[in-house]
Amino acid sequence: MQSNSYIVYLFITLLLVSLMISLFSVAFNTSVEIDDAVSNLYSLFEMIVYGLFFHNILTNPNDKKVTVYVFFTLFILNVLNFLLYEGFWVFNSLALTLNSIVYIIFTILYFRQILKNPVTLNLEKYPVFWLAAAIFFYHSASLFIFLFQKFIYLGYFTTSFPIWYIHNFFMILYELIIGYAFLLWIPRKTT
Repeated sequence: MQSNSYIVYLFITLLLVSLMISLFSVAFNTSVEIDDAVSNLYSLFEMIVYGLFFHNILTNPNDKKVTVYVFFTLFILNVLNFLLYEGFWVFNSLALTLNSIVYIIFTILYFRQILKNPVTLNLEKYPVFWLAAAIFFYHSASLFIFLFQKFIYLGYFTTSFPIWYIHNFFMILYELIIGYAFLLWIPRKTT
């Protein structure tokens, strides 16, 4: 991981952008439409970071090729979804659901790679494992929230607030797991 430290910096940037979006939304009490549009842009940035991450950690050349094709296609589908289907100024539950499914599949590919090619690394202390685990946890946990959010907006459920509290809990755990990976990545000084 140290040889490809730009991946860690991309994750740091991802978390900082997420923090800035949250602070901006709270500080300026932005409208739902602006929050949704910013979230849509953020999901594109997240997709690029995850695509680079999976392309970097998957060792099978075929998996690397598939990563490029799938993430490129996913990017195009998200943009088309913004422009032609769900729209840019609304919550894109279809795009987030599809993105989450792709991220889950790629983390499973990575975990399969670990199982097929056991290394002598202590996974407990391996930052890449924890970054993949964070992605898997958050997107697995949030998948159904993303999937059913349109039904909530359309009034099929009485309230969405408890669901977003649950989502925020998952997001905090995701960020804590990534924080743990960062701590593992920092070289330790020996005395």
